[in-house]
Amino acid sequence: TAIALQGNELYVGRTGVAAGFPMPATGTGAVHVFSRNSAGTWVESGSFAGSDVTLNDGFGSSLAVDGSIVAVGAPTGEVGGVVYVFEKKGTGWSQVARLVAADAKKDDDFGRTVTLKGGMLAIGAPSRDSTRGAIYVSSRNAQGGWSAPVVVASGSEPWDGIGTSITFDGGRALVGVPGPLSFSDSPEAPKTRTGAV
Repeated sequence: TAIALQGNELYVGRTGVAAGFPMPATGTGAVHVFSRNSAGTWVESGSFAGSDVTLNDGFGSSLAVDGSIVAVGAPTGEVGGVVYVFEKKGTGWSQVARLVAADAKKDDDFGRTVTLKGGMLAIGAPSRDSTRGAIYVSSRNAQGGWSAPVVVASGSEPWDGIGTSITFDGGRALVGVPGPLSFSDSPEAPKTRTGAV
């Protein structure tokens, strides 16, 4: 589940599950949109989902909003994960792209994290290549289409998990690299990670 705020609109991802609380067995994921009215109350104003979302594909696990564009991750969809891009048109949201990695493999977690700014979309796949992880980038062209995602950074060691978190800061992307767990001989000692940003 993820949330993103854009002005007076709050986007909430609700991932689908196969059975049990809080959704029925037929429930797939969706993004619900809440708008703040003049009284300061948040009211649900709409919802949307990918064209082919399925149970347990994780649609709504990650969200990024920039102006009228919304990117939504489904990291357990298809083979390796999917990212959907929507554009707000009038009072609704239309799917304008469905992005997958050309080199996708099962359990890559592509779309576990997304960040969006100025027509540039960065996508985290922290489980790719034996949990080394990778960052993909897709860009929007003048016609409103989105390019095929390409790898721009990858982890060097298993369990680096690059792409576990990601955000844009001006013209830079800040990327979380949790790193492997470090174990002590003492059972009382805490497990630690030697990560970085």
